[in-house]
Amino acid sequence: MKKAPHITLKRTLTLCLCLALLLPLPAALAGCGKSGSSGESGGSVQPAPADPQGAPLSGVSRETKKTEVLTGVYRGTPFSVPAGYDRMALLYAARTLPSFDRETGCVRVLAGDGDGLLVSAEKGVLDEQPVPVPEGEGYLAGAFTADGFLYVTSESVGTGTARRTVAVYAHRMGFDGVSETSPDLLPLFAPPADGSSPSVHGCCVDADGALWLYAPGEILILDPQFTRIASIPAHLNIPMSFLPAEDGTVWLANRDTILIYDKNDPLAGKTVRFDSRPERIAFCPDPEFDVLFATDAGVYGAVLDEKYQVKSTAELMNFTNSTVTGDHNYTVFVGAFDRDHLVLAERTAQGSQTT
Repeated sequence: MKKAPHITLKRTLTLCLCLALLLPLPAALAGCGKSGSSGESGGSVQPAPADPQGAPLSGVSRETKKTEVLTGVYRGTPFSVPAGYDRMALLYAARTLPSFDRETGCVRVLAGDGDGLLVSAEKGVLDEQPVPVPEGEGYLAGAFTADGFLYVTSESVGTGTARRTVAVYAHRMGFDGVSETSPDLLPLFAPPADGSSPSVHGCCVDADGALWLYAPGEILILDPQFTRIASIPAHLNIPMSFLPAEDGTVWLANRDTILIYDKNDPLAGKTVRFDSRPERIAFCPDPEFDVLFATDAGVYGAVLDEKYQVKSTAELMNFTNSTVTGDHNYTVFVGAFDRDHLVLAERTAQGSQTT
């Protein structure tokens, strides 16, 4: 196994959240629950939320008529994130998404404070753990697991257009303090057709412990010992939205589809097509839906038939009616405790202020 001096570049934060949460980016965590009825009557003129630079976001004014009944209404209760973590890596293009535990109500996020990983919520941060990145390497992508954090780094040489990756490593960090680093994984990737060097843009760990790495043009699958299982040709959108399922398959949103891959039959993937574009996807314990997905308008539940085609969809959360911007550069759907309690990340104008 590779050994090298380490410096901490990121931090995991563990946050204890009550019910489902809305995570304002980069500053606050919030409980986001559905309103008491399927809609709310009445209304008022509310200003559009401002972006971090103070300019109103376009297309999200909250003007409603008093006779209008709003549907898909959720209300969030934010939880403060400590000062110093205002640059949490929770943006739409982030290569490491938050994770949460439905049983404990804890959310884990990767904090881009230059120091390491964080966990926190209503009562503040419960735990902080530095993410050791070897000296001379750069952080590429990461994924939370049931017992820790898996992340990928690389060594590069050169600058500008001449910069090339010369090594890629996977690091398994357990929350019990035990860590492990893989051998160089670069030889396992297929050489890019354009002669460039691979760069990992997303990763996940499936239900069987296998590691999935996406480099442009390829999904590389490794077993828990970092031995190659399979390689799947793939040209996917970035950022990645990997979603491991309990049966060992991995689902991911890509343009107007959800792709379903099985490492035991990697070339026989399934494609679920949507009329709208699912930006982020999540599973929900509610048996009514097979998968939840978010578009720029809100969060929806989908029922699939036996051929994995969309049989029906239902609106759960309407972003406009819930005072949340649908601009995916500011709001990211993270997951659900159940259909009435959703978890989102939202970047706000208030910074680390609770909203």
